[in-house]
Amino acid sequence: MFVNQPLSSCYEKRINPVKNLQLIVENDYQTRLMQKRGLIHTARKGKLNFDKSSCIVTEPSEKSLRLLKTFLPNSRALDLFFYSIDEAETQFLQKYIPRLSHLKKLAIKARVCNEIDDQKFTRMSRSIMKLKQLTNLSVNLVEYSEISSDSITKFFHYLTRIPYLQALSFQIFECYTLNNDAISKIIQDLKKLSLLEGLAVDFKNCYEVDDDSLISLTESFSSFNLLKALKLHLKGCYNVTDHGVQKAGESLSLLQNLNQLEINFDSCFDITEACFIQFGSFLSKLKNLQYLKIAAIDGPQMSNQGLKAFGDTLVGLVNTKILDICLGSWQPGSTMCEEGILNLVEVAASLRGLETLKLHLWALRTFDDDGLLKLLTLLGSMTQLKELMIQFGKCKGITKRGVCNFQNRLKALNSGISFVDIKSN
Repeated sequence: MFVNQPLSSCYEKRINPVKNLQLIVENDYQTRLMQKRGLIHTARKGKLNFDKSSCIVTEPSEKSLRLLKTFLPNSRALDLFFYSIDEAETQFLQKYIPRLSHLKKLAIKARVCNEIDDQKFTRMSRSIMKLKQLTNLSVNLVEYSEISSDSITKFFHYLTRIPYLQALSFQIFECYTLNNDAISKIIQDLKKLSLLEGLAVDFKNCYEVDDDSLISLTESFSSFNLLKALKLHLKGCYNVTDHGVQKAGESLSLLQNLNQLEINFDSCFDITEACFIQFGSFLSKLKNLQYLKIAAIDGPQMSNQGLKAFGDTLVGLVNTKILDICLGSWQPGSTMCEEGILNLVEVAASLRGLETLKLHLWALRTFDDDGLLKLLTLLGSMTQLKELMIQFGKCKGITKRGVCNFQNRLKALNSGISFVDIKSN
């Protein structure tokens, strides 16, 4: 339960700091939306809503942010979400984050970042580097940032001063100056993070990222001896072609310690079907992989034969427990339809260790309620399957009645499935 008291009264009562703190700073619209959904109970300015693990600050003033230091000193984990970041939030980060000497996990996410410039981002980066006990760091700047590649390279350089960093996630949106030179500098600093076990890099719509950038980045991963989890998102990096993807696949296939891998090639238009199939064959060499997600919506134009060939490459993933595939295309040349999907699910059914199957399939030329029923025989034989999620995008042949019928019959065939979610939109 959230406690609804003015921030000043909370401060006067000297409430004991919590060890794990989530701070969400929202604007009026977002606050009303959260209130409507029952996530918070008050939306009045100057209020602080909190429980054992979270705080929500509505319309923060400089005073309210300053008073928050009451909750921060002994925090071990801090999750910050800003709908937008302006001068007040930047000063908060700069002043109070360095004081969290015990902090081990820090996540900063900003939805609208048009007011974050190089100066503000550098100030934030310098604050983070003072957290010497930090082991997990996530910085996600989702939309409309005005940050240059120089500031991004400085950010990664500052990270080398955090001695115990084990997991790093970084997301930037539409940084048009992030080129090969900047990627090279980032790589040199990443190599200094010798304890890194998890790495997530998202360069969405960073158009200067090309084959050379991808090749250099994936080749560097071999220097991370402890790396077990990797996430690489290149959505909208349309200068990535077959050459870069092939070389990336070769490099990734050498990372035999990986147990989690997530790759996104959405809207990389110059990747061909043949290259995507070959990329799958490289991934099949990762025998310790337990989780695989691969997305290429509006990337390669997959045919039924190509989808079957790609599925066949995944047979080698004998230890995979979670498989998540996102495919499809709005382009007129795509011919992926029912036959290809059935072939892909048939391969998934052969993976005896698979516990979770997720398929996101977009703009299929033909798939209807009858196609759903044909999936039943394949899925019913997967006795080890616990979760199933299939999302059909723009498949007009699938009806709500067909989805309900499929879900009911599947649960009757396989009672071990605890969660089934089939969507069509």
